[in-house]
Amino acid sequence: MTDYGKVVNCSEDMASWPDHVPCKTSTYSDAMAKAYVQVALAQVGAMHDQPDVRIQAKPAKAVFVNHAFAVGKLVLVPETVRITIAENDGKPLPIGALLCTVPEDICDKRVCLVPMFSDTFVVPAWAVRPTDEQAKVNMEVNIKVVNVSCNTINRSASSVAIGVPVLINSKKINAKDEVLLYRPAAAKAQPKRCLSMPLTTQAKAAKHK
Repeated sequence: MTDYGKVVNCSEDMASWPDHVPCKTSTYSDAMAKAYVQVALAQVGAMHDQPDVRIQAKPAKAVFVNHAFAVGKLVLVPETVRITIAENDGKPLPIGALLCTVPEDICDKRVCLVPMFSDTFVVPAWAVRPTDEQAKVNMEVNIKVVNVSCNTINRSASSVAIGVPVLINSKKINAKDEVLLYRPAAAKAQPKRCLSMPLTTQAKAAKHK
């Protein structure tokens, strides 16, 4: 006969929970790194006026200047809300992504800005056409360092230096010229080799047809 009056104690305490609070997890540190970069990106964006350029939508995205720019005078800020954390495992970043610099005590992984461009989110920097022809390149990636302050559990209100990548013209650009950024050509996939069967194997295969 079953004793329904017997109470089974199934409770279990989390004795080590203080070791796993949010601020001690990689999930938290990754999110904080993204937050620092987002704020830094907004600061850099506020430092520069919208560029006087023409954006071509079709047949392919491209950017052309409306007037001449001396070296270093055209600055395109790659604004985005797509910020990605990648392990330091040597694997390639998303196509077109730009790497930020973040102190290791904030995040010991790679933090990058991922391209974001649409009819309702227009960013000239992400419309710049890449090329692997060095002679045509007139833009380069520079790091703009800004200080971001945030008082958290792990850090006081002291400033954190965040490096934000921006596109700056490395050559004089004349009016109506297209701006171009260097990107190495993608490696071509090697064609698969078809291995012929040994004669004995071919003979057996023919025999069973």
